[in-house]
Amino acid sequence: MEGSPRDPLVGEEQFRSITSLICPPPLKGNEAHVWTWELTVEHSVLAYLESLLSNSDWRRVRRLRSGQDARRFVVCRAMVRKILGRYLNLPAQQICFSHNDFGKPSLRPGPPLELQFNVSHSFELAALAVGAGHPLGIDIERLSTYPAGAPLATSYLTPQEIERLSSSGETARNRIRFQAWTRLEAVAKAEGVGIRQLPRDLTCPGPASHHAQTFDPRQFPSDDRYHVSDLSMPTGYVGALAAPPAIGKTVILSVS
Repeated sequence: MEGSPRDPLVGEEQFRSITSLICPPPLKGNEAHVWTWELTVEHSVLAYLESLLSNSDWRRVRRLRSGQDARRFVVCRAMVRKILGRYLNLPAQQICFSHNDFGKPSLRPGPPLELQFNVSHSFELAALAVGAGHPLGIDIERLSTYPAGAPLATSYLTPQEIERLSSSGETARNRIRFQAWTRLEAVAKAEGVGIRQLPRDLTCPGPASHHAQTFDPRQFPSDDRYHVSDLSMPTGYVGALAAPPAIGKTVILSVS
């Protein structure tokens, strides 16, 4: 995957089975669309996806030390281009990104509908949140053994979650920790900042009875209020979406 963008080994017509699955429903102002897809693909598909990257994308690829990380980045970025291109009716190669000081990407110049998006990936899964006119933040994590001594161990958990930790088995404790972490990451990404810029005493409790949690804007480095919702993810992963209350519906979509 080194070098500049190149022509795919097989023409795009060979990938109708992929692109036909990327058919976004109409995006309403009160909706967020959440797409998920696997980052493991066949070599011929990878070759096609490589052809969608820009020169700046390839500069990022070359900075990655691991071939596995490079492959994951290629598949993630190319699919983000492809999906956003479908919303904007543009070829994937014409999608242009800019990034703020904390690395949050946005579209430039301002596209129709003021299309907003945020992306996350963990191991072999990626997720993309898309909305119109409202900042979004999404985070997904693969469930595994939570790192010993990680800051989320107690400092970012609610009293109820800490109590559940003490009475749960290791598998349940890991899920609690990772789910809490995704909520915090989603809020930080919606704000366009790093998680260290969030208030140290901020907690993001899980939505009771599947209702999104609303936060007082005084708790945030922003004037906005957010709903933070846990997302239904493929087995072995957890995820969360942070969006303003104007987003009242989340549509889960997948590319398989």
